[in-house]
Amino acid sequence: MSLQGTTDIDAIIRWYRAEHSPALEDAEKVFEFYHQCHPRTLFLKMLPAGATLLDLGAGDGPMQVFRNWPPPARKDLKLYAFSLRKGKHFDAYDGYELGDWDRHPPDFGGMLFDAIFSSHFVEHIQQPGSLAAWAASRLKPGGRLFTEWPAEASLQAPEHRQLRAHGIDLRLG
Repeated sequence: MSLQGTTDIDAIIRWYRAEHSPALEDAEKVFEFYHQCHPRTLFLKMLPAGATLLDLGAGDGPMQVFRNWPPPARKDLKLYAFSLRKGKHFDAYDGYELGDWDRHPPDFGGMLFDAIFSSHFVEHIQQPGSLAAWAASRLKPGGRLFTEWPAEASLQAPEHRQLRAHGIDLRLG
């Protein structure tokens, strides 16, 4: 059964509860392979030597994990975070600022960055275009901007809380 394009919660529940044969037996290796190929990981791993990266809307701070895992480690990178609240991994960043983008974008003392990373942040700010304009002013020449946001189809998908009510810890989008 394919779930592609479905937003029917009953179909998703049936699919989730059906027996599946794993394509690969070693779940840990599959997990690591997934992260080696993920666009977020590739973005970070392929930055120039000694690059500075700003993680906008950093949440708990998981981006810093990718500095060391999966291989190759990028201990040369300087990572900074911006979020409403201090995430549990923020102390592993090289610096962070707390604030509300809609009141005042981050400052970081006027620092310019080699890269700015933004995952599922732009949909939470009042003027999404302000992110691109601000990034353009804070990237070094040749700097890189990574942004991702929910697919339009995800607006029709069941919410995480609805799936959890059925014992399914699965996020769709």
